[in-house]
Amino acid sequence: MTRRSKSREPGEGGVPLEGVPGMSYGPVNEHGVICLFALMSKKLGFSIEQIRRDFPDCIARRRTGTGWEKVRIEFEYHAKSFRAHGHKVSGCDMVVCWENDWPDAPKGLEILDLRRRVEPRRVWVQSVSEDFWGELDDGKAADWSLPRLAKTGDLLLFWHCRPRRQLRHIAVVKENATPNSSWRWYGKIRLIAELEHPVCLDHLLENEQLQTSAFVRGNFQSRYDATPWWADLHRIITTLNPKLKKPLIRYFGI
Repeated sequence: MTRRSKSREPGEGGVPLEGVPGMSYGPVNEHGVICLFALMSKKLGFSIEQIRRDFPDCIARRRTGTGWEKVRIEFEYHAKSFRAHGHKVSGCDMVVCWENDWPDAPKGLEILDLRRRVEPRRVWVQSVSEDFWGELDDGKAADWSLPRLAKTGDLLLFWHCRPRRQLRHIAVVKENATPNSSWRWYGKIRLIAELEHPVCLDHLLENEQLQTSAFVRGNFQSRYDATPWWADLHRIITTLNPKLKKPLIRYFGI
C-alpha cells in the first residue's frame, strides 16, 4: 500500500530518503547538499579532494573510461542560485544541487541534481489540451513535456481537459526530464494504456481521499505529484478497467 505522507518544506525537515546510509532525510539547505554528496560520492563515481571556503566549493576527481578527471564543483540547494550568487561559469565545471530548477543553464555547466538520484519513483497527473489528444489517441506520443522532477520509470496519468474532462491515457517515462527551450522540461515517454473506461471527475469526487487531492483542488491546472494518492487512483482505474490490474502493478506497484 502506498504510504501517504505530508509534503515537507525547507525548514520543516527534508523528504524521507531511501538507500542512503547515514542520512534519513533529504537536504533543506546547501549544507545538507554537501553532506548528501559526500555520502553518495563513491556511488556517483567521485573522489573528493577539497571542500573549500572560496568559490568553487569543492575540488574532486570523477572516474571516466580513461581514468580520473578533475571537476570543480559548486554546491547549491537550487541550481539557479548559482546565477543569483553571481558565480562565474568559467570558474566551475558542475553545480551539485538538491533540485535542478535551471532549464536554461549555460552550456558547458553540468548540473547534478541529487533529488532524482535518491527519491523513489513517482506517479504524476498532467493535463493535456485538446490540441494534443490526437497524438495520445493514435499512440504516437514519444517526446513529451514533463514535470521538472520526472525521472525514468515514473508513471504519467494524462488528464484530458475540457470538453472530455477525464483521465484517459497512462504512460511511463523513459528518460529523466531534461531542459528544453520550447517545453522547459521534456523527455521520452511510452504509452502503456488507453483506458477503455476513462476516469471522470465524478469518480474522483466520490473518493474521500481524492476529492481533497492537490490535482482535484487545483482543477488540474498544473503538473502534480500524485504518488500519495496512487493506491486510490489505482483502485478506481482497475475497477473500471480490470484488464489493467496486472500491467499497472508491473510498472508501479502498490
